[in-house]
This record gives sequence, structure tokens and C-alpha cells, in this order.
Amino acid sequence: MLWAYLCQRERLLEYAAARIQHLQKALMQLNLQLLHVVTDMSGGAGIKNIRRAILAGGRQPEVLASFRDCRCKASQKTIRQALIGHYRPKYLFTLQQAMPLYYCPQGQVVLCDQHIERTLQ
Repeated sequence: MLWAYLCQRERLLEYAAARIQHLQKALMQLNLQLLHVVTDMSGGAGIKNIRRAILAGGRQPEVLASFRDCRCKASQKTIRQALIGHYRPKYLFTLQQAMPLYYCPQGQVVLCDQHIERTLQ
């Protein structure tokens, strides 16, 4: 039974990795250069909030950069420059579609972890 949970968890992580590539592509299509200045695009609090703010209509680099996580090595100025992009509706739609597809398997991984923990006990 443990083996089945571990295999499922691995499949979910592979799926999530493919979805993060979709998020990255959507950001590149928007001409946002976050990939070059942020090491963890998978959803650190700052990046997650920046993506949400963009989808909520935020376009001002100064405002978006203010969501930068304090642990981020890139300065707020560097983040601000990376957020100057072309916010075309078709690419915003791609980002909007990619976000829930990434976060869905993350919740499933948590459930797998809980089953693994119970099995080990």
C-alpha cells in the first residue's frame, strides 16, 4: 500500500513540474523577466502574490514588486524591472488557465503525504 501512495505522489509531482513550466511560459509570453531574477518560480509567497495581482488587473511594476518576498535575493528594483511587460489578454488568459492546474496537484500531494504518514505509523 505504501508503494502505491509513493508512486501516486511521484506522478503528482511530475504533473506539477509540467504545470510550472506552463506558468513560466505564460510569464515569458507576457514578456515578464521574472525567470531571470527569481530562483523559485513554483510559488514562493511573493511570486504567488505577484501572479495573483497580475490576474486581478495589477500592471504597475512598482506595485507588483512590492509583493516581493523578503527572502528573495533580487532587490525590489530588479523585480520591478522584470515586471515591465506586455499584458496582452491572450497571454493573461494562458496564465489564468495555468495557475489552478498547478495548484490542484499540490493539494493532492498533501493528501498523499497524509496517507503515507498514516501507513508508516
